[in-house]
Amino acid sequence: MRQVYYAKRVLFGEEDIVSMQNPPVKPKVLLIEDDPLFQELAEAALAAHCVFLVASTIEEGILLIAEHDDIAIILLDGHVPLSRKDRRMGTTLLLAEDLMNTRRGRITLFAASGDPLLNAAFVHIGAEPTDKSTAYATVARLLHRTVT
Repeated sequence: MRQVYYAKRVLFGEEDIVSMQNPPVKPKVLLIEDDPLFQELAEAALAAHCVFLVASTIEEGILLIAEHDDIAIILLDGHVPLSRKDRRMGTTLLLAEDLMNTRRGRITLFAASGDPLLNAAFVHIGAEPTDKSTAYATVARLLHRTVT
Protein backbone atom coordinates (compact mmCIF):
# COMPACT_ATOMS: atom_id res chain seq x y z
CA MET A 1 0.00 0.00 0.00
CA ARG A 2 1.29 3.44 -0.93
CA GLN A 3 1.86 5.83 1.96
CA VAL A 4 0.62 9.38 1.70
CA TYR A 5 2.67 12.25 3.11
CA TYR A 6 1.62 15.76 3.86
CA ALA A 7 3.42 18.73 5.34
CA LYS A 8 2.01 20.35 8.42
CA ARG A 9 3.29 23.69 9.69
CA VAL A 10 4.05 23.59 13.40
CA LEU A 11 5.13 26.19 15.96
CA PHE A 12 8.08 28.40 15.11
CA GLY A 13 7.52 27.91 11.36
CA GLU A 14 9.23 24.49 11.17
CA GLU A 15 7.76 21.84 8.91
CA ASP A 16 7.03 18.37 10.17
CA ILE A 17 6.50 15.64 7.56
CA VAL A 18 3.99 13.10 8.81
CA SER A 19 3.38 9.64 7.33
CA MET A 20 -0.35 9.04 6.95
CA GLN A 21 -2.12 5.75 6.30
CA ASN A 22 -5.47 7.56 6.39
CA PRO A 23 -6.34 11.20 5.72
CA PRO A 24 -6.78 13.48 8.74
CA VAL A 25 -10.17 13.32 10.42
CA LYS A 26 -12.20 16.47 9.93
CA PRO A 27 -13.51 18.10 13.11
CA LYS A 28 -17.25 18.05 13.73
CA VAL A 29 -19.21 21.30 13.83
CA LEU A 30 -22.80 21.48 15.06
CA LEU A 31 -25.04 24.37 14.04
CA ILE A 32 -28.16 24.83 16.18
CA GLU A 33 -30.21 27.24 14.08
CA ASP A 34 -33.88 27.24 13.10
CA ASP A 35 -33.62 29.53 10.05
CA PRO A 36 -33.15 27.45 6.86
CA LEU A 37 -31.39 30.33 5.09
CA PHE A 38 -28.71 30.58 7.80
CA GLN A 39 -28.41 26.78 7.79
CA GLU A 40 -27.64 26.87 4.06
CA LEU A 41 -25.19 29.77 4.43
CA ALA A 42 -23.33 28.01 7.24
CA GLU A 43 -23.16 24.75 5.32
CA ALA A 44 -21.80 26.53 2.24
CA ALA A 45 -19.13 28.28 4.34
CA LEU A 46 -18.10 25.35 6.53
CA ALA A 47 -18.86 21.94 5.01
CA ALA A 48 -15.58 21.72 3.08
CA HIS A 49 -13.62 22.09 6.32
CA CYS A 50 -15.56 19.81 8.69
CA VAL A 51 -18.22 17.20 9.29
CA PHE A 52 -21.21 19.53 9.39
CA LEU A 53 -24.21 18.73 11.61
CA VAL A 54 -27.42 20.79 11.79
CA ALA A 55 -30.17 20.93 14.39
CA SER A 56 -33.26 23.12 14.02
CA THR A 57 -34.33 22.91 17.67
CA ILE A 58 -32.73 22.57 21.10
CA GLU A 59 -34.13 19.05 21.34
CA GLU A 60 -32.47 18.03 18.04
CA GLY A 61 -29.23 19.68 19.18
CA ILE A 62 -29.20 17.70 22.44
CA LEU A 63 -29.76 14.45 20.51
CA LEU A 64 -26.87 15.21 18.12
CA ILE A 65 -24.58 16.18 21.01
CA ALA A 66 -25.39 12.88 22.75
CA GLU A 67 -24.80 10.93 19.54
CA HIS A 68 -21.54 12.72 18.60
CA ASP A 69 -19.33 13.04 21.67
CA ASP A 70 -16.47 14.40 19.54
CA ILE A 71 -18.08 17.67 18.38
CA ALA A 72 -15.38 20.34 18.39
CA ILE A 73 -17.38 23.49 17.69
CA ILE A 74 -21.00 24.42 18.34
CA LEU A 75 -22.65 27.44 16.75
CA LEU A 76 -25.75 28.30 18.74
CA ASP A 77 -28.42 30.78 17.72
CA GLY A 78 -29.70 32.51 20.84
CA HIS A 79 -33.34 32.14 19.82
CA VAL A 80 -34.04 28.55 18.81
CA PRO A 81 -37.28 26.79 19.78
CA LEU A 82 -37.25 23.94 22.27
CA SER A 83 -38.76 21.43 19.82
CA ARG A 84 -40.85 21.27 16.67
CA LYS A 85 -44.00 20.98 18.82
CA ASP A 86 -42.97 23.42 21.56
CA ARG A 87 -41.93 26.70 19.88
CA ARG A 88 -41.06 28.46 23.15
CA MET A 89 -37.72 30.24 23.25
CA GLY A 90 -35.40 30.87 26.15
CA THR A 91 -33.76 27.48 26.66
CA THR A 92 -30.62 28.20 24.63
CA LEU A 93 -28.85 29.76 27.61
CA LEU A 94 -29.56 26.66 29.70
CA LEU A 95 -28.13 24.43 26.96
CA ALA A 96 -25.08 26.67 26.56
CA GLU A 97 -24.47 26.69 30.32
CA ASP A 98 -24.74 22.90 30.50
CA LEU A 99 -22.34 22.48 27.58
CA MET A 100 -19.79 24.82 29.14
CA ASN A 101 -20.05 23.00 32.48
CA THR A 102 -19.77 19.48 31.07
CA ARG A 103 -17.52 19.97 28.03
CA ARG A 104 -15.33 22.97 28.88
CA GLY A 105 -11.99 22.54 27.16
CA ARG A 106 -13.41 19.98 24.71
CA ILE A 107 -15.64 22.30 22.67
CA THR A 108 -15.68 25.86 21.47
CA LEU A 109 -19.15 27.36 21.74
CA PHE A 110 -20.05 30.36 19.60
CA ALA A 111 -23.36 31.93 20.60
CA ALA A 112 -25.24 34.67 18.74
CA SER A 113 -28.23 36.73 19.75
CA GLY A 114 -29.63 40.13 18.90
CA ASP A 115 -30.39 40.57 22.61
CA PRO A 116 -27.48 42.32 24.42
CA LEU A 117 -28.47 40.82 27.79
CA LEU A 118 -28.48 37.30 26.38
CA ASN A 119 -25.12 37.93 24.71
CA ALA A 120 -23.72 39.12 28.05
CA ALA A 121 -25.03 35.94 29.70
CA PHE A 122 -23.36 33.82 26.99
CA VAL A 123 -20.05 35.61 27.62
CA HIS A 124 -20.47 35.15 31.38
CA ILE A 125 -20.66 31.35 31.04
CA GLY A 126 -17.64 31.21 28.73
CA ALA A 127 -19.16 31.11 25.25
CA GLU A 128 -17.51 33.06 22.44
CA PRO A 129 -19.78 35.96 21.46
CA THR A 130 -20.40 36.34 17.75
CA ASP A 131 -23.00 37.47 15.27
CA LYS A 132 -24.31 35.57 12.29
CA SER A 133 -22.69 37.87 9.77
CA THR A 134 -19.17 36.96 10.93
CA ALA A 135 -19.58 33.64 12.76
CA TYR A 136 -19.23 31.34 9.75
CA ALA A 137 -16.13 33.10 8.44
CA THR A 138 -14.55 33.00 11.92
CA VAL A 139 -15.24 29.28 12.30
CA ALA A 140 -14.03 28.55 8.74
CA ARG A 141 -10.69 30.26 9.56
CA LEU A 142 -10.45 28.30 12.81
CA LEU A 143 -11.16 25.02 11.01
CA HIS A 144 -8.68 25.82 8.25
CA ARG A 145 -5.94 26.29 10.87
CA THR A 146 -6.96 23.01 12.56
CA VAL A 147 -7.05 20.89 9.40
CA THR A 148 -3.97 22.26 7.60
